[in-house]
Amino acid sequence: MNMEIAIQFQAVEQALADMRKKAESVKTAIPHTIGHGNTLATVEQINKISKQLQTLLENYHSFILENQDMAKKSVDRMKKVDQQAGEQFLMK
Repeated sequence: MNMEIAIQFQAVEQALADMRKKAESVKTAIPHTIGHGNTLATVEQINKISKQLQTLLENYHSFILENQDMAKKSVDRMKKVDQQAGEQFLMK
């Protein structure tokens, strides 16, 4: 049984470009403090959680961009291997 894997490189590259554009447009900045000058324990806890959420959002944003870069590199490698395989097939 002959099983061919056909990758539509243009569609994949467009999807990756769209993913990058959307990831870059994500706003990761959130207010770090509320109730400035307020000493209530609840406000302090909310501010602490807010800072942790900010860090989480920034890490997630970086992760998405790195993931997109790795996916793009994989597609580029697959395209190169596909071209090399095609050239070798034509040589035979």
